[in-house]
Amino acid sequence: MSDRFVFRLSGGRQTAVSLIAGLPSIVLTIKGAKSGEPHAVTLLGIPDKERFIVIASSFGQKHNPSWYYNLLSNPNITVTLNGKTMPYRARQVFDLEYQGCWDKAIRVYKGYEAYKQRARRGIPIFILEPQN
Repeated sequence: MSDRFVFRLSGGRQTAVSLIAGLPSIVLTIKGAKSGEPHAVTLLGIPDKERFIVIASSFGQKHNPSWYYNLLSNPNITVTLNGKTMPYRARQVFDLEYQGCWDKAIRVYKGYEAYKQRARRGIPIFILEPQN
């Protein structure tokens, strides 16, 4: 069962990940770095007050996911959660802020630790902040 299928079927309120695993997933719509075309990406969105933390782990692959490059090029995005779509702005975090976000992410999904070991690279983290 795909995230897109469940997302459409639920009217934008659920994804396969949130339905099956109970993890807090969100759908980002990002402009492509090269194409400029919108791309919808389902990610684990770690809630942090009104913000979300997203981890560019690529399931422990040795390369960053394509959405990482799209966010760097086009940080103005939309986030869909529970059927509501709102504008957000992404920013990459570093140093102490990075560690705090990583700790929060591990509390939500311990699998990130295995991804980090397997990837053998620094795993980028972004904070998504609402734009009013």
